[in-house]
Amino acid sequence: MKATANQQPSGTRTSSKPVVVETVNYYKQLGVRVNATPKSIEAGYEAKIKEFPQEQYPEEFRKIREAYDNLSDPIRRDEYDFTRKNGSTQKLDTLIDKGTDAFAAGDFRLAEELYRKVLELKPDHSGASIALSGVYLAEDKLSMFDEVWKKVEALSPSTRSSVIGTMLQIRVLLQYERYEKALSVARALDKKHRAWRRVYLTDYTDVLMMNQLGDEAWGIYEEMAGELKEGLDEDLNENNDVELKGDTLQFYFYWIKIMVYTNKMQFWHKVKQEIRAYLRSLPEGAERESAVERLLEESRELAENRAYKEALLFAELAHYIDPGNPAVQQQRTLAQGGNKLLLETDRLIKDKSMYPGVQAKANDFFTSEGYRHPAERLDQAPPDGMWPSGGAEHGDYFMTEGIRIMKRKYPHVYKSHQQLWDKLMS
Repeated sequence: MKATANQQPSGTRTSSKPVVVETVNYYKQLGVRVNATPKSIEAGYEAKIKEFPQEQYPEEFRKIREAYDNLSDPIRRDEYDFTRKNGSTQKLDTLIDKGTDAFAAGDFRLAEELYRKVLELKPDHSGASIALSGVYLAEDKLSMFDEVWKKVEALSPSTRSSVIGTMLQIRVLLQYERYEKALSVARALDKKHRAWRRVYLTDYTDVLMMNQLGDEAWGIYEEMAGELKEGLDEDLNENNDVELKGDTLQFYFYWIKIMVYTNKMQFWHKVKQEIRAYLRSLPEGAERESAVERLLEESRELAENRAYKEALLFAELAHYIDPGNPAVQQQRTLAQGGNKLLLETDRLIKDKSMYPGVQAKANDFFTSEGYRHPAERLDQAPPDGMWPSGGAEHGDYFMTEGIRIMKRKYPHVYKSHQQLWDKLMS
């Protein structure tokens, strides 16, 4: 549901399904009560991972980790509690499920009717409000969309719930690629509740990035990094019993992504030093383990999308605080290799002495899952004056010779798809 900081707008489209509230019971997964203290949540987590170690129960361990990550952070927990407020009943769940099916089938009228029925029975059912607002966006009924969220705002008992409700509204708008509308809502939120910016910062960042406002986002993060460093976090809870500081690690994740997206790598040393200071401050145990796992997850996701340079940044941070972890070592090595491949591929493509057919295939191998047509013969014409003419037969010769040169000059490019290169030569 959530956009990432380095995504770019891709035009308006209608989502195939509405946003639906998760029904996973994180409290039950950790074996704690809904009013559990942070210490009780950590104790529940420690007990569960001992009962279900990762090596023997990978799926159970993943669910336990997910539950802990969502409940140990006050903002995530607040969002989770908001969307599952007062629980649910079988009747309401059935109506929501039928509404989701109707929406997927394109029957917006029936979906609207079902979601409205839920809200008649339970006016503060956030899941139904979110889904109904998605129906109105799909039908391009912006005034009706606004009406839904005005009612959510009116039913919000506190500033905190109001802010979280607006965050969910922004996410729905981003999912349906209503970037300008999302920017308007986000700016209004920032103007009204600036003191809460740490809470809604990542959503605000998503909006800025989707509207190509990366430099503005960078300025905000530099400002807030200074606040973090000086310990200026405010107690945002109206009852002064819980301090909401936001997800600090997520803050740094986004700062790195914005740095890369806005091409400000000259600031990496500064950003890295501040992140390392934060990581060093984490106590041994569940909190530090969770940070390592989140760094690894981020690195893996970036590597899967061939963003090896960024993947290496996160892998190096994980290695900094847990160098002996085999999973960290493995991911770091993978990211290092991918980064070398990326640099070599870039140099090869810019190498004017290389045969263009080799350059084209190197780019194809890097950007696709693999060479989909191994029997296909390249006959791409080289630039005038670089290679003698002579038709396909000469083209085959220069392709073969080009691969041999590439194998020597760019070994990572060759080794990354050795079988494909060898097959192409033969």
